[in-house]
Amino acid sequence: MIKKILTLIIIGVFFGSKAQIITTKGVSIEALSGYSKDNLSFSIAGNEKGTNPNIYSELKWEKIQYTNNGIAINYNTNRWEAQLGYLYSDAFKGDVNDKDYSEDNRQGIFSDLLMSSHKGYKHNPKLKVGYKFINRKNTSFSAGVYSDFLNQKLTLLNHTYPDDNPEYDYQEDLDSYYKTKWLSVGGYLNIQHNIIQTLNVGLSTQWGYTSYDSYANWNLRPFRHPKSFTHTGKGYNHTTRLAITKLINDKIAISGQGAYSNALIKNGIDLLYREDNTSVPTKLNEVKWNSWQFLIGIKYIF
Repeated sequence: MIKKILTLIIIGVFFGSKAQIITTKGVSIEALSGYSKDNLSFSIAGNEKGTNPNIYSELKWEKIQYTNNGIAINYNTNRWEAQLGYLYSDAFKGDVNDKDYSEDNRQGIFSDLLMSSHKGYKHNPKLKVGYKFINRKNTSFSAGVYSDFLNQKLTLLNHTYPDDNPEYDYQEDLDSYYKTKWLSVGGYLNIQHNIIQTLNVGLSTQWGYTSYDSYANWNLRPFRHPKSFTHTGKGYNHTTRLAITKLINDKIAISGQGAYSNALIKNGIDLLYREDNTSVPTKLNEVKWNSWQFLIGIKYIF
């Protein structure tokens, strides 16, 4: 009897609703939760010309792991679509490596520090608006524009358990951070297909222009505080996302999605602020960022 009841429940969940995911009109709201893993690195030269040496200092935040929570509000008509979203991410694990060089091409290492980055955050509001060039019963294709803002705080800390991790470098009172702002605008393509009447797969990709602005507080260095140096530059960003949505009934849907994002800033400006209030400019060679993101969601359709 129990097996028969479970069988009926499964059939009802997967095949019971006759509503269409693609053609759902109006407003829906979705709660999202998940996990992401990021890498970010930057390097600067010894002077404004990019020489003496060509790479003087390089920092790499690696495998920064986050828990994610957010919300998305969607609006759809037969031809138009819009989404307003926000995602907050809280870092709980990661490493950062700080290397300095006296010679070109990463030669002559005179400082090499490995630290923890188990605290930090990301704020990520976004907006996109698109037009559905194809909107058939089981398939839709749309294109549009988007705006995306990413605000990060990346940290340089002593490891929580330094005695258990001898490879980490301990520095008393270490509490430094690097805050970034990525403002991106660009275009996107999105294709949706109903595998069955209540199961939808969507694939989207976006490319855009990015303006980058950041500053750091290096609390143990003889720099100005809380703004020890700033970075500015311009570049590009890209995201590809795959999502699967299951309609439970006419009002409720569940989803799972995975995304890969990356951004690159080239030939920017690094401005160092000294304790005596003087500043020293040098070349910001590049800033690189990438992220793998996995989210699950539950959507209510109004």
